Formats: sequence, C-alpha cells, structure tokens
Amino acid sequence: MDAQRAFVLWLHMVAAATWIGGIIFFAAAGRRLRALARLEGSNAFRVAARVFRDLSWIAVAVLLVTGAANLHALGFLQDFPRTIWDHEWLRWKLLLVAAMIVVKALHDFVIGPRAASNPGLRAWFRAATVAGWLNLVLGLAVFYLALRIARGAW
Repeated sequence: MDAQRAFVLWLHMVAAATWIGGIIFFAAAGRRLRALARLEGSNAFRVAARVFRDLSWIAVAVLLVTGAANLHALGFLQDFPRTIWDHEWLRWKLLLVAAMIVVKALHDFVIGPRAASNPGLRAWFRAATVAGWLNLVLGLAVFYLALRIARGAW
C-alpha cells in the first residue's frame, strides 16, 4: 500500500471514528447533559449538539469522498453495478451508510429542531432519541461490515 492510499484509508477511519464516537458519546451522556443544562438554565446541551452536528456532517463528507477514493483504488468504480452485485458485504455496507445519512438528516434538520423548539412535546424528544439510537446501531453495523470487508469477506 502506497503512502497516498494509506493516508486516504487513515482519513476514512478518523472520519468514521469521529462520527460514530460522537453518536456513542451522545447516546451515553446526552440525557444527563440535557438534564443538567435544564437545571442550570443553560443552553450547553444545544451548543454541544450543534457543534457535533456540524462536525459530523464534515465527517460524513470526508467519508463519502474517501470511501469513493478507496473504491477507486480497489478498481471497484470502473464497473460499479457489477461490483455491488458481486460483493454482498460491500452492498450491505453502502446500503446501511445511505440509511445512516437519511436518519441523520431527519434527526438534524427535522426532528431535532422540532424537539428543541417544542420542549413541552416529549414526542419530538423521544423521536430524536430513537433516531440517535437507530443511527448508533446502523453505525456499529457499518463498522462490523467494514471489518469483514477489510479481512477479505466480500
């Protein structure tokens, strides 16, 4: 593996760790941080959530670019439909990544803002929580599939 390919792969892994790591953090600490911010009358939770939202969209963009570069380096973009047809684990990984992006967009731009602007409506907060947990499960599945692919399971 040449230095450029190694760098692209490293950058892909750092972006994935940033995105999934942030989801894990909010899943583990989000409820407590939100409750603490409410008690103190601060908007610290909203600020942290917005910072993570922006950082995670940058990570998603990096993942899409470096993922395409990785597929190109492996020769998979030349005949992409056949590649997807022939490589089941890759097909599932890409499908789950697409699902994660859709769930993330719904969480960040539809559900989350409604939950923040309607604090009395617990249904929006629950929906944001479910979307966050769903993204975590999808992300962990993507990590598993990436490991399978890296170990040669196609």
